[in-house]
Amino acid sequence: MAEGGDNRKDNRRHPHNLQGVLRLAVEAGAADQGPAPAEPMSEEFCENLDNARDLMTLGGLQLCVSQCLGHVQSGVRWRSAQLLGTCAQNMPEVQLHLLAIGTLPKLLRLTDSDPHPTVRVKALYAISCLVREQEAGLQAFASQDGFSVVMRGMQSEDERLRIKSAFLLLNLMSAHPEHKGTVLAMGMAEQLVSVLQTPHSSVHEHVLGALCCLVEDCPQGLKDCRSSSLGLEELLKHRAKDLKGREECQEELDFCKRLRAMCFQGPQTDDNGMDR
Repeated sequence: MAEGGDNRKDNRRHPHNLQGVLRLAVEAGAADQGPAPAEPMSEEFCENLDNARDLMTLGGLQLCVSQCLGHVQSGVRWRSAQLLGTCAQNMPEVQLHLLAIGTLPKLLRLTDSDPHPTVRVKALYAISCLVREQEAGLQAFASQDGFSVVMRGMQSEDERLRIKSAFLLLNLMSAHPEHKGTVLAMGMAEQLVSVLQTPHSSVHEHVLGALCCLVEDCPQGLKDCRSSSLGLEELLKHRAKDLKGREECQEELDFCKRLRAMCFQGPQTDDNGMDR
């Protein structure tokens, strides 16, 4: 009897096709009470989803956006965001579909204010998959104040969200320097330096990289980082000393040296553009 019970317990439903995933997603969206479903839209299913276009055609993405992203159970919310991000990654057709049905503002709200940290992390992952290498997504992101959401993400107490926020900013500034003026006007340089002043963590590597991007070929970024009120020169000097000889921090050290060289070891100008 015990053996039979164990077999029945292990014989749980696992969808083997897109229709199965969609069916489980429907069940998740319809569940108003009770514990969060363990199976629907799990990370394993997302990673094994071979054809996102089929799920889009079946209406599964629409269901995730309209019902599951706002579900009462946090497990359904973060799995929905994970699914959307996985389907959208490197899939222009899916990206445009998700943008057209209003996915981005919902993901931005989740990233900014969801009470569950994993939901915020997964929502930012989905945003990244919608806006990187997708011009329409990036324009929507910028117009909907997405950079402010990223800046607030770097202020989060959740290390995962801070890292993902800094990495996304680094990626976007590297690929789309035309948006530097927007983020600098928000006080992004000051915010990034304030993150560097927190206890050392892996997020600092991406923050230093983002600062390098903001300074490169950008007079306003250079001016902001040179502001004596930030104390960036001394911070970089001490950070380089602390990181020296630590192989695991080599890339961070390289960013540190590069930023210091661009800001403080070359010809500097005053506010009127005169050499000093």
